[in-house]
Amino acid sequence: MKIKTARLTPITIKSIRNFILDNEIDENKIIILNKYNFDDLILEHLDFYKTSATFPYKIITVLIEEDPFNEIPINTIGVINDFDYDFNYNEGSNSSNYY
Repeated sequence: MKIKTARLTPITIKSIRNFILDNEIDENKIIILNKYNFDDLILEHLDFYKTSATFPYKIITVLIEEDPFNEIPINTIGVINDFDYDFNYNEGSNSSNYY
């Protein structure tokens, strides 16, 4: 599996949205973030929208995930094909569906 990466500082909802639009990322790709950047993004969502984020978390139909491979450095965004990623939200309990 090949992960395309790009530096993105700061990583915010708006900067990810702009990255998606500028690079024409579609719903067939998944953005993966370092666990610290992902946590900050979810906290930003909570602060701005005053509601918990629902999972799967998407921005403009693109799935945003915490890096399950521990390969993405902080303040870096990774882009992979959705068929390279096999996490299934339908497995497991619904109680973990909110942050």
